[in-house]
Amino acid sequence: MLAAGNAATVTAASTGVMASTGPERAGSAAALNETAFKLGGSLGVAVLGGVPAGHLAGRLAPAARALPPKPRALATESISEAMAAARRLGGADGERLAATAREAFTAGLGRAALLAAALALAASFVTALALRGTRRRPAEERNDHGP
Repeated sequence: MLAAGNAATVTAASTGVMASTGPERAGSAAALNETAFKLGGSLGVAVLGGVPAGHLAGRLAPAARALPPKPRALATESISEAMAAARRLGGADGERLAATAREAFTAGLGRAALLAAALALAASFVTALALRGTRRRPAEERNDHGP
């Protein structure tokens, strides 16, 4: 589903960028377009990945207190480390740690999804405002004779 949405978005955006420039500036437009996609993707992964990671660490810190210092630090870094620590801990404390880790990870992903939706909505409003009052250049000006 992500690939289908990404393909539609990238295609539409790239077409819009390239259609808005003349042939003399196509290379610069393509480079700027590619740079924007790479930068946006990198920032998106960093920001949206940090949300669940931060939520997980914050929720697991109290639950991991029963662990020795080194495993405690590892358990708050990732869901896989938290689950491994819970297995090693065993018993009721291990079950509580595993349950807390699953809940924190799922809640963190939900928060990241809400943030992504909010950012997409904000970007659509910014785009609509930026395109307000612009017009598409006729095909003869674009020199592509497309639609």
